[in-house]
Amino acid sequence: MRQKQIINQLNTILISWLEDEGSLRSYKIGDAKKLPPFYEILALEGEGIFLQRFFRELPDKQTFDLTPQDWLDFYYNYADSGGYIQDFISRTYWLTILSQGAELPQIDREISKKFYFILLAILQRRAPQLLTLAIDQLFLTLWKQQFPNKSNSIKRFDVTQLRHKLKVRLNKYFSLACEVKESFVQTEDQVEFKLLYRKVNDKAWQPLICLQRPRLKTARIAAYLALLEDNGVEQVLDNER
Repeated sequence: MRQKQIINQLNTILISWLEDEGSLRSYKIGDAKKLPPFYEILALEGEGIFLQRFFRELPDKQTFDLTPQDWLDFYYNYADSGGYIQDFISRTYWLTILSQGAELPQIDREISKKFYFILLAILQRRAPQLLTLAIDQLFLTLWKQQFPNKSNSIKRFDVTQLRHKLKVRLNKYFSLACEVKESFVQTEDQVEFKLLYRKVNDKAWQPLICLQRPRLKTARIAAYLALLEDNGVEQVLDNER
């Protein structure tokens, strides 16, 4: 989804708010030289919402290897710096709602971030489903624009299907029903992920693969794909004999 589409969808909701004048009274900032305490609190609340989603939820929506440093650099360069948010917020109707005919304080990067965070806090109250649009889609779109080489590697995999395919291959290899188990250890900057198996009548689990990746999601997918591509799982089992 492009930024223009995101803005158009968000503006559709904001325009409906403009038409509902009674609901906008508490949102008016007007020409105040600084934000009233109520809005400072909303800005802090919205910043908390943003940071929670940006650092805990957005990375898990990717399937490519994304190091903590990659995402931290992206945050400082494109979110914390405020330029991208300033451009985004200036193209929405949110500033019109906040001013309601009065002149707002000078819209620099810092005040734009506060207005954006206030919007997030209001969306959380009135239309929480739009946070996906105003945060997730907005910044994932930017990531794909700025880093197309990394984004091109994105693929969607159903882990349940991958696990089923692996069990089918194991069943065929042993001519017995087999189970598959996942195990992982997570440290500050990487995940060690293991896949293990056992035949139906065995008690002990046997290792299939162990690898390290920056994130659990990519480690899990990489492990399954390594065993499923070509004759990966068969080669591992042959080497154990």
